Amino acid sequence: MVTKVVKCKVVGFDSLPFEKKDAAGNAKINNKKAKEAWNRNIEMIDQAVKDFVAAKNRGITYLFTESIKIQDAMDASGESSFYDAWKKMHGGTQLRTTMDHFLVKELPGYLAENVCESSGRLVTRFNQAKKDGLFKGCVSLPSFRDNAALDFRGSSVKIKQETINGEEKLYVELRFKRGIKLHCNIDFSGNNGAKAIAKRVCNGEYKSGTASIVKRKGKYFIYICYSFEPETYMRLNGMDGLAEKLDTKRILGVDLGLAKPVAMQPYDSISQKYLSGGKNDEFVNTEEYTNRFTISGDQITAFRKQVEKRKRALQRDLRDVSPGHTGKGRIKRIKPVETFKDRIANFRNTTNFIYAKRIVDTAIKYHCGIIRIEALTIDVSSRKSERFLKTDWTYYDLQQKIESRAANFGIVVQKVKPNYTSQKCSKCGHVSADNRKDQSHFKCVSCGFEMNADLNAARNIATLSPTDKINKKKKREVKDDQV
Repeated sequence: MVTKVVKCKVVGFDSLPFEKKDAAGNAKINNKKAKEAWNRNIEMIDQAVKDFVAAKNRGITYLFTESIKIQDAMDASGESSFYDAWKKMHGGTQLRTTMDHFLVKELPGYLAENVCESSGRLVTRFNQAKKDGLFKGCVSLPSFRDNAALDFRGSSVKIKQETINGEEKLYVELRFKRGIKLHCNIDFSGNNGAKAIAKRVCNGEYKSGTASIVKRKGKYFIYICYSFEPETYMRLNGMDGLAEKLDTKRILGVDLGLAKPVAMQPYDSISQKYLSGGKNDEFVNTEEYTNRFTISGDQITAFRKQVEKRKRALQRDLRDVSPGHTGKGRIKRIKPVETFKDRIANFRNTTNFIYAKRIVDTAIKYHCGIIRIEALTIDVSSRKSERFLKTDWTYYDLQQKIESRAANFGIVVQKVKPNYTSQKCSKCGHVSADNRKDQSHFKCVSCGFEMNADLNAARNIATLSPTDKINKKKKREVKDDQV
């Protein structure tokens, strides 16, 4: 079962949209009742967010004070398990259940199932803070802000469809309070993918899960979890029989680098031969083959440098503008600069979508049931390629998109340690820094095997299991007096 989240923009809070189009083709709300319903529901949502934020912050404080008491009791009694000590102190009630009861009492009138959903978010946030060193003073006590999400349990969420003036309209029905249902009219302008997902959830082809309403920059969005089986996704997209063609013994290795950020090597772990031209034969080191399985990243760096150059020029110009241009001061002054940050982020997001699609499509084409990628560290590394992947490219985002798309087809994504994969010969296994003469050329000093350096690393990643690690043999130092 694959679980994902779809984001929809909320354009109204009522069961009927009350919309019509003017001569210019623009949608507008011209019904007084619709405006009144909108304002009434907006006030109700904003008040609910404030109520939940205040209750969760009180819950965090309660959980913190109770944890301190339990830690003291554990030190005195020698108890080793925090959760066992919690149950003893609270009459056999588990931590999560205790917090559910606490929030239900703090939020009378709201549905208990939705309150318990927020309780889960609270406990998760606290456990993460405890893991990060809350009781050691490494992090401060977490808190929830006024822009926090308003959570709904899956049983309180339904996507429905109505036909108004011959046009089908999708909306989300939420059980908000006891006896009160909230209807969210959603807009899919320019997002046909989200609309298709919402229709499948409405038709029962996908299963609906939890939902959250979030307010960002004065606009409301609803995030809906949905789940499906890979077989269902492939059937709905005209790919019947694809699951049977995928072989978990066939692996696609993906190497990340500088000159070519993505290098893919389809590899058959049984026959240990390369794929060339769709056939299972020996590798032919040609430029055509290299271009087929590599993706250039020059445009990423070029785009970033171009935008940042324009950004610096704009910053210099803004220092000398007239006082009338600054308006309310700093916010007005930096607003044009902020748009450049969004452009870089949007370009990275679009590029990662394209790269993820091509990687997964390559795995499907060569019937690979497993994709192996590098498990790059999150910390800032001195390795030049990793700095590029984290600053220019946001590799973590690409990794998430690869995993998300691969899950649609039931393809497993595995992460392996990339140490020395660029120095190891994929033919004889010899590891040496001398094997890689330059950025793109690999030639083994032991057996003489030659191929594209990035593709050689991709093949090593394909053959390396998640638990394996390439160990580089250190050269023995010979002392002068031992010669």
